[in-house]
Amino acid sequence: MSFIKLININKAYHSEQPILKDIHMTVEQGEFIVLVGPSGSGKSTLLRLIAGLDQMTSGSIYMNETIVDNVPPQRRNVSMVFQNFALYPHLTVQQNILFGLKRRGVPKQEQHLRLQECVKLLELTNYLHRKPKALSGGQRQRVALARALVSQSPLCLMDEPLSSLDAKLRAQMRTEIKQLQKKYGLTTIYVTHDQTEAMTMGDRIMVLHNGSIQQMGTPLELYNQPKNLFVASFIGSPTINRATAILEDSTLIIENDYKMKLPTEVYERLPQRKPMIVCIRPEHLQKGDILHLPILNVEQLGHETHIIVELADKTWTIKWSGQHTLKIGERLSLQPQQLLFFDAQTEALL
Repeated sequence: MSFIKLININKAYHSEQPILKDIHMTVEQGEFIVLVGPSGSGKSTLLRLIAGLDQMTSGSIYMNETIVDNVPPQRRNVSMVFQNFALYPHLTVQQNILFGLKRRGVPKQEQHLRLQECVKLLELTNYLHRKPKALSGGQRQRVALARALVSQSPLCLMDEPLSSLDAKLRAQMRTEIKQLQKKYGLTTIYVTHDQTEAMTMGDRIMVLHNGSIQQMGTPLELYNQPKNLFVASFIGSPTINRATAILEDSTLIIENDYKMKLPTEVYERLPQRKPMIVCIRPEHLQKGDILHLPILNVEQLGHETHIIVELADKTWTIKWSGQHTLKIGERLSLQPQQLLFFDAQTEALL
């Protein structure tokens, strides 16, 4: 039995292009689902529809097998965490956290128990009497999380809650949110444009583009078996390398210049003499004798090295573990591994 089910969801404003098109989605109880995609892809709109803050053009939303299309937000038993924290500046941390419980008439003793558990977990005990302006960004984010957790709503919706934090704090908060979600068994739908957040946090990821679902699956399914070129390019950092290619018998010709033999089990499944797009992850370019490419730049990250090379009129990125001393201008001899092939017209995985 699915905890959340979305059936044929469409959303458009007046005569404008639809923001969401034919969205079908199921979420199991206790699952952490991440909605990811570029700006304008419809992620936040979908979250607002689930929360009841906006109305669908067509379709239905079920929660626990009950249709909630006409149920107002306050009766959907949903908690939300926003990008801007949405804290009341005139209230203390404690008052902000308990605001929703007081409005719902939860007994004071129960409020106190929930408050103590959450602030201890989120290390906010020493800040209960401060106003939001006296807190750092990370502390304000914890207050927003605590407010969602004390509600004990079975569904928690998060709309880019970490985007305003610095990189180090974002990494820390990713871990904390995931731990809290598992501890409380919350069903969570999390919106982000950051594919690193999506990969590290989601049990499953839904990739949206132009209002349509491109693919939904586990992080590794999307990384290893992207359904189309958009998913392949959006998931993974550094981004996947791509080039045009054509197959002649067992020989793959890349960018009309570089040739490599393909194993029988690979080339037999590909179209002959038809334009394709070939893609390869940066970590799958290893030393070999297929490609001989000049180095444009070297990025030393300490734990790994990113090498930018030139292939025809394109730049490719190589990601090697560890530290490598290389000079700009010298040529690298490379062996591509684990190639992905896409149709040049439809951009679907072949």
